[in-house]
Amino acid sequence: MKHAIKLERSSLNVSATLNGTVLASTHSPILLKEDGGLGYEPVYYFPISDVKTQFLSLSPTRSNCYLKGQARYWSLTLGELHLADVAWEYFQPISNMDLIKDHIAFYANQIKVQVHLP
Repeated sequence: MKHAIKLERSSLNVSATLNGTVLASTHSPILLKEDGGLGYEPVYYFPISDVKTQFLSLSPTRSNCYLKGQARYWSLTLGELHLADVAWEYFQPISNMDLIKDHIAFYANQIKVQVHLP
């Protein structure tokens, strides 16, 4: 099976929280789905304007995905809690991934990402 990425605009209300603190909330997420047997779960990308960046600091960590582009990572500080590289963004996406530029995604195993149904 060929590896494929599908991007979907959504109007769902999606939030990212940690210990009851809202880190991001949006009604215009981008849902990224990866197919091809790699076992990746779908990921919601939040517009940076809907992310509370006061809790985040840019990490020196970088990566490159041949299907998405160059990513940089964000660490989180919430009171005394510091978590390294809990979020990422494709700051230099490849041309067919431009939709996720200026969007941040969170690792769901560290940050609670939730869809709120009407």
